[in-house]
Amino acid sequence: MLYTGVRNSSEMARMKLENIYREQGVPVFYLADASKNQGSKRFVPIHDDLGRLGFLDYVENLKKSGDTLLFPEWAKRPDKVNDWFNDKYLVELGIKTKQKVFYCFRHTLATELARSGVPRELTKMISGHAPQEVASVYIQDSPIRLMAAELNKVKFGLPIPGL
Repeated sequence: MLYTGVRNSSEMARMKLENIYREQGVPVFYLADASKNQGSKRFVPIHDDLGRLGFLDYVENLKKSGDTLLFPEWAKRPDKVNDWFNDKYLVELGIKTKQKVFYCFRHTLATELARSGVPRELTKMISGHAPQEVASVYIQDSPIRLMAAELNKVKFGLPIPGL
């Protein structure tokens, strides 16, 4: 969730494996079933850290086994992860507040994109906010490749050596 800017776990619970593929030569999530608005339906490049952690191999193994969803175990209860994270995990850590919730992963990505110097129009494209800047329509290079290059500027310390 941290690397995609999704709003909640239900967006990823609906992620179909067929919507994880290469676009313009870049592995992407196509958030076709994102639910907030039309702008939230978007391509999000898959961060290189996820590739190093074996994410794309995980996806291929799921496809080979006949699964159709990225997280098949979430299908029956799409908000399961949100609920667990907000109501159990944060409480167990003793850091549960109104400000610290699952949605913070989205805020953290937005913050790190800004700290990494990612242009605002690309940040909006990654996060699913419709770009408001007039100049954003003049991006000449592949938007997906640009988004991937900018997203990969963000470093969360993963993969952890020895993990």
